[in-house]
Amino acid sequence: MPVFFGLALIMCAAAVLLYVAFVCPAARVSESGVITAKQILPARTIVRRQASPRRELWTTNEFELPDRIEFQIRLERSSEQVRYALPVNAAAGYEVGQQVNVTYERRSIPLIWSRVYVREMTPAE
Repeated sequence: MPVFFGLALIMCAAAVLLYVAFVCPAARVSESGVITAKQILPARTIVRRQASPRRELWTTNEFELPDRIEFQIRLERSSEQVRYALPVNAAAGYEVGQQVNVTYERRSIPLIWSRVYVREMTPAE
């Protein structure tokens, strides 16, 4: 019985950590930065499979990602490097060394893992 109770506590702790990292609303932060590099990422196809207990009912969804340009941006206050990708047409106005405003969310499991998700990038005024 104590073994199951301990296992239940571990599973509850894992569930709380996953909730905090991925589900719990994160504050959006706006900060200025400088584009330090850019590279072209080729088009690719992503295949997602939805499984079910019966193999006959498995379905696949294919998503086409167009050619895109990935920017590396150094944030001003934190000096942290973040990445953001835009389609080639939308990225035409951005150059290396340009000042931009970035809106991002920080997701983390304290003391274990941290990641910055950039949601928007606009030219600085």
